[in-house]
Amino acid sequence: MENQSFVPANPQYTNVMETWVAYDTAKIYAGAKNPPLEFGDFMALAKQEDGIKFFSARTASDIGNAYTNITTRDNLQKPLWLESIGIDFHYPTPTQRPQRGMADMAAAKIFETIIGHHCYLQMITDEEVRTWVKPNHAPSGFGSYGGYQMIVPDGSNVFQGVVTNGTPHSSNRFVYLADLQIPAQTKITMVLFFSDYAKGLLNKLISVGNFDFESGGYPGMAKIECTMRGVMGFQNRGQYKNPGAAY
Repeated sequence: MENQSFVPANPQYTNVMETWVAYDTAKIYAGAKNPPLEFGDFMALAKQEDGIKFFSARTASDIGNAYTNITTRDNLQKPLWLESIGIDFHYPTPTQRPQRGMADMAAAKIFETIIGHHCYLQMITDEEVRTWVKPNHAPSGFGSYGGYQMIVPDGSNVFQGVVTNGTPHSSNRFVYLADLQIPAQTKITMVLFFSDYAKGLLNKLISVGNFDFESGGYPGMAKIECTMRGVMGFQNRGQYKNPGAAY
């Protein structure tokens, strides 16, 4: 990584470089109740004319650590050397589904592998767009990997789909050729925008179905998860912040 060294004003207090990963998740499920990144169906998702905003809308205390690890919706508290970004679309395959259109049975494949061809992703620091890519250029590089097959009752068709839009290896992401240097006290936002074609597909997708267990049904949940990975300058463990520190 480039430009890791800096000279503190007071050599007694220095910063150490530590790996930093941040994630934030939009959820789509029946009964969603914690906006702004929760949606009751895909039509509500398609109505977001200003895009789906990640990393600046809520914190872990608002939604829980399983869906974001952001602790402040304001600014970075430490300087960051951003190495890569990624985005993952996930749609669970319900175990029980009433008879619907043939495309409904392939909803997971449409959401996970087709929608990403018809939208774009921006990474913004303060008010400046620093990165502008398509989701297919920035697979998550994290998470499960595999596939599934679904056979319709008469056995005439088999639907297949991948579980993630990228093999889960940390290099399978949008990697900056040179680490993006972001100063402390900078606000970072990632925004996902859908094309009219993507909005049309989202408006056709049915809500995520239930998982059917012997003990009863349980609601399924689709998600879009953005991740950032890099190196952050932290104060040495055990040291207090000092006016003479570099950061």
